[in-house]
Amino acid sequence: MQEYLSEFLLVLSVIGAPIVLGALLFYGMTLSERRRSERADRETKRVYAEEERSRRSKEREAERSPRALDILKRRTGMTG
Repeated sequence: MQEYLSEFLLVLSVIGAPIVLGALLFYGMTLSERRRSERADRETKRVYAEEERSRRSKEREAERSPRALDILKRRTGMTG
């Protein structure tokens, strides 16, 4: 009985340890990827917000401008 138990524990450690290690590595990699993608989403939103502010600023400048080209851009929606 003792002999079978020690062989069973050996087989369990040889098979089970890589499975546990692989599961831990997979969990760690997906966790870091999730954090990275959240950070990238925040950065993308920030860049889009800056572009939108810039576009609105250009539109306001074009609305006040008496130049014909600015009036044409404003009417065609090409200010941003």
